[in-house]
Amino acid sequence: RPRVAMALDLAREFVVPDAFADLCVDADDDDARARDGRRRIVIARDASLDVASCDPSERADAVDDVVRILCDGEAETLVNDLNAFGGAYALCRDFIELTPIERMRLIDALCSNLSVLSASVTAAVVSGASADEAQAETMFGYRQALKAYATFIFHVCEVCEKESKECAAMACAQKPAPGAKGKKKQTNKAKLAEWAWDEQRERIVHVMAGALDIDLWQVFRPKQPEEDFLRLFVRLGSMLLENPAALKSKVTKRAAFEMMGSCALKWGQLEQVTTALIHLLNKCEHLSGPIAELASAAADRFENAHLAAALIREVGRVDPHDYKLQQASDAVGVRCVGAFLSEIAERMPKTTMTNMSVLMPHLDGEAYSLRSAIVSVLGHLLISQKDVVAVSDHHDNSTAPLLRTKQGFLDLLVERVHDTSAFTRARVLNTWATMAEAKAIPLSHWLVVTDLAIGRLHDKGALVRKAAMGLLASLLGFNPFAPQLPSATFAESLKDYEAKLASMTPPEEETPEESAEGKESNTDDGSQEPPKQQEGDANAAIHLNGGLEAVRTMVAALKTALGFTVQLSGTVANLSNLLTSSVASDVTEAIGLLVRMRQFNVDGSTEGVRRLLGLIFSRDQAIKDAVVEAVDVLYLSNAESPMLAAAGLSELAATAALGELASLEDVLKALVLSGRLPPTGAVMKTLWSNVSSDECSNNRKAAALNVLTMCARTSPEIVRGHLGTVCAAIEAALSGEKKSPTLCRAACCALTVVRGKDGEPLELSHPVFAELAKVLHPAAPLAGRAWFPSAEQAISALYSLHPDPEHASSEVIKAFAVATFNGNSMDKIPTAVLARFLFVLGEVSLKHLVHIEKLARSVRQARVVRDREAAEAKEKGDSGDNDLAAAMGEGAVAEDLLLDATREKAEAELLATKKGAARGLVAIYAPFVVQLCSHPAVVQGPELLRGAALAALTRFMVLDAKFCEDHLKLIFTRLKVESDKGTRSALLVALGDLAFRFPNAVEPWTEHLYGIKEWGNSLHDTDASVRQHAITMLSHLVLNDMMKVKGHISEMARCLEDVDPRVAGVAKLFFHELSQKHGNPIYNLLTDLLSRLSSDEDISPDAFKRIMTRLVGFIDKERQAEAICEKMCARFAEACLAETPKPARDIAFCISQLNLSERAFKKFTESWKQYDAALYDHEVHACFIAMCHKQKRAAKPEAKQFVEAFETRLNDAHVERAAAYNVSARAEGKEETVVAEIKKEEEEPSEEKPQTVDNDEEIPSEIVRTDSKTSDEQENVAPDLPKVATPPTSPPRRSRRAAA
Repeated sequence: RPRVAMALDLAREFVVPDAFADLCVDADDDDARARDGRRRIVIARDASLDVASCDPSERADAVDDVVRILCDGEAETLVNDLNAFGGAYALCRDFIELTPIERMRLIDALCSNLSVLSASVTAAVVSGASADEAQAETMFGYRQALKAYATFIFHVCEVCEKESKECAAMACAQKPAPGAKGKKKQTNKAKLAEWAWDEQRERIVHVMAGALDIDLWQVFRPKQPEEDFLRLFVRLGSMLLENPAALKSKVTKRAAFEMMGSCALKWGQLEQVTTALIHLLNKCEHLSGPIAELASAAADRFENAHLAAALIREVGRVDPHDYKLQQASDAVGVRCVGAFLSEIAERMPKTTMTNMSVLMPHLDGEAYSLRSAIVSVLGHLLISQKDVVAVSDHHDNSTAPLLRTKQGFLDLLVERVHDTSAFTRARVLNTWATMAEAKAIPLSHWLVVTDLAIGRLHDKGALVRKAAMGLLASLLGFNPFAPQLPSATFAESLKDYEAKLASMTPPEEETPEESAEGKESNTDDGSQEPPKQQEGDANAAIHLNGGLEAVRTMVAALKTALGFTVQLSGTVANLSNLLTSSVASDVTEAIGLLVRMRQFNVDGSTEGVRRLLGLIFSRDQAIKDAVVEAVDVLYLSNAESPMLAAAGLSELAATAALGELASLEDVLKALVLSGRLPPTGAVMKTLWSNVSSDECSNNRKAAALNVLTMCARTSPEIVRGHLGTVCAAIEAALSGEKKSPTLCRAACCALTVVRGKDGEPLELSHPVFAELAKVLHPAAPLAGRAWFPSAEQAISALYSLHPDPEHASSEVIKAFAVATFNGNSMDKIPTAVLARFLFVLGEVSLKHLVHIEKLARSVRQARVVRDREAAEAKEKGDSGDNDLAAAMGEGAVAEDLLLDATREKAEAELLATKKGAARGLVAIYAPFVVQLCSHPAVVQGPELLRGAALAALTRFMVLDAKFCEDHLKLIFTRLKVESDKGTRSALLVALGDLAFRFPNAVEPWTEHLYGIKEWGNSLHDTDASVRQHAITMLSHLVLNDMMKVKGHISEMARCLEDVDPRVAGVAKLFFHELSQKHGNPIYNLLTDLLSRLSSDEDISPDAFKRIMTRLVGFIDKERQAEAICEKMCARFAEACLAETPKPARDIAFCISQLNLSERAFKKFTESWKQYDAALYDHEVHACFIAMCHKQKRAAKPEAKQFVEAFETRLNDAHVERAAAYNVSARAEGKEETVVAEIKKEEEEPSEEKPQTVDNDEEIPSEIVRTDSKTSDEQENVAPDLPKVATPPTSPPRRSRRAAA
């Protein structure tokens, strides 16, 4: 084979080049052949093989020659052989042109020779050859070969890494779009299909790392190892660290760590390695953890932590102002530096502690990412020192500095919870949580940390509130006191131990001050945790060694435990408020914390769990899932046995209010559907055994039946297979000395769910009807008001299960009519009997109306099924007579019309009469009920009879529109004079139902519904519960578009300032939901609301401002705000003519609350003539000045000048108008106006120093500032509230020293 001629200048030394191409020089370039007086091994450019221009056979020959020479010769052949050096250089230079096989052969040869060379050098060093002058020449050859192999292999790695990145970028760019078809174009990736660089990289870096295990001091003696040579390994390690894919390989990662660690700590390249790692840290986001791991591994391997210390010092030397600038331009770099500090503190706390002084200045810097990281560093250091105090009980001199340092770190963490950045505040709370889990919080700080967490529940940042709840959960879960935390248990134990301490302490031994100091000295370090108090055994004697001091420690610990339980019980109210937050994370975290508190039996947690049940109706699926999970955790999955699970659910149902029962029903439905509460599971069987057991009380049976009924609404077979047990429960409720109305109602309610949606009615002979007949008998044994709930459920069960409910209900009515009127005159009818009869009349009429609608719905569903089957048959070609029927008008539309007409006819027959004779089910009793409601004896009679009569009348009115119109006046008359608040509330609810069914009939009475006419007082009722029912009813009507808003909405706006928080809460919710409707109706109503509320003398100025602040806050679109501003400015002309400045003040205040854009503000300034006359008033002027200040804070520099000019114009106009007004007022004898003192606003410094601010105060529920966020964070608004813009305050500043 032909051999390529090469000329090798066999100089005395191989010098590592700055660039690989420097090894090839011109033949006549003598300067390039020498460096620093040393003759270099180079190759002539005209003799170098051009691999790129060679054909495949020539290239293969060249590879064969080089590989053969390297494999057959000695390890130092590369620098001694002419063909080996030149060929290896050419192949490495054009490595990218080689085929995969050729690449692997060349790499194999280079790596094998480097491994052999490393072994040879090691053997020579061990044998002492380097010290022998006769072998010095051999060591010199080893040194040249070692540098040459490292240079060639590094260049190969550099080329391959670059190629790998390019291929990855090309593959990403050529990735087809989803759904795209067609063949992909062949690229270089196909060419390199056999080339697995990841595998080759592992071998190369392993060999290169092994080369650094040689004793380079002996190889390079008498000089130090060359920096250029070691720089190759630093650059290679940096290249590997920079590639995330390379770090996925354990071999590559370990080799990179070994190379960087060896260069830094073994071969004197600490500064270079530190600089390279810091550069990578600021550049690559994935290297925070690996670099910390590298420093830790190097310290373990070489027992030298100088690399970690150098990295920390390098980070700390940077000016905090530089980090502030970097935070604004490259936040990722600062975040990576912070993450590295946190990682290194966790891995190497002692080294971090030693260099903590260089990091502390950054705690007052303006880069919040770095502040947050240093907070984490403090936490890791405190965790590492958690056992320091236990060793230093005697406070010897060796541990005193550590104690002081630890106390200082704890104080810093307490202060930092008031940082200006929400991210840093959240990191502080998370750090405390980590310390709690590591049991590193001293007992003396336990109450302090708990108080900090509770205070942060009101933070304006959602991230901080979430972290605060996480901290409380950690404190609760890792508390050192007891697995159950009822305050009464600790209070009793504390009382006993205080008495014991008093008996053990002689009065003359020490003063109370000294005793207190003794307690502090024993509790500040938290070294002796109290033994766990078991529930129910808190007063048990605890055997403590140490006598008096031990009892003192126990008393201090019990005081801390009692304080902790009291703090947690007070947190339940805050968590209940967070359940109504508009931020989903607040709600889910609050649910989780309430569940945790209930598991630890914290006082008040049961009430919090009841409140979270209502969130099952949330629109957010995550919140609904959290509620279901909470019930599952509390009552099912963590229950020790099915009996305890059944008992827990029964107790929850027995003590729940009406709204909570509806929520619990939906939760149980979800649990049944998800399979966590199977219909045939052990819990269900236990509940049925409780119902049938004679040992269980009637109330417990009723609770179990209620739970079963709720579950059966999803799976009716739960009750369908136990009808005998239900009948036995009814029999037990109606028999015996003590009747049980609760059990009777629960059993009848269970019967209403037996049939389900598609079930068949029961046979007439079924024993269920006999039991229902006992309940619906006029002489039923249930006395007083207790009968009515049972009768209501019994009538519902009758209509659900009976095959002919109309006939059955008519028989019930007849039986009650006979019992009421048979042989009794009107004056002698018992009140209870008449009330029961009226109740049955009203309930039967309502249930029969529902029954008719249900039948119509079932007919319509059957028709839909039939039409679907007909359509399927038509597709198959069997159309039959369907087309002809449709052509004759007998299609779906005609059938719907016929069905609706039939339903309306059936409904009308309920109160229909024919030739004076009643035809309907209850028509004959309608005149009697009407006369009864207006009879003086009933109006002034018992509340039970009066309520039953009015309830029956309203139910009759639901049946027929004409009957409703005729008797609405009677209803409003009774509403006006009714003295019983419960009856008034019931009438309001009934009127709401009538407005839904017959809106046109009730529409003329709208003003009476709002309570602004003589026959209505709903929103102005003296009783808060009646007002609550009224605003709830009106809210439903308005939000469901069943009632026009018109101008009566101002009456509901007044309710925002109602003295009862429940009424105000419903009003707030109403306006929030109204703003969410299409078009935001509040925008169209706002000007009218302004006029009506401003003219209302019963509303104070402060109340007016709070109401309008909330309403204006719903105007969140720029165009709407601009239009509102224009409309309000037009009202100044009329307002200036008023006798008082109040109208103008109210308009100016509302305008100042708008979030105006730059364009809208300019249009406002152009309307000067409209409000110029009102500027004499100092309050109008103050509102406009506040609006200017708000505009300046958000304006650009050029726009800010415009705002300042307008502000000056306002000030001048105010002084002029006020002076003119005062002259006129003195002449007319009127009161003069106040002239505002004009102050020039001080210019704020361009660069603000950060400061800590205390956000402990709770944000008012009426106003939430939306412009109070710092430039370096994005925070969520506080819960429960829509965003309302108000004149902002100056941005907070953080001092160098954080205030506690």
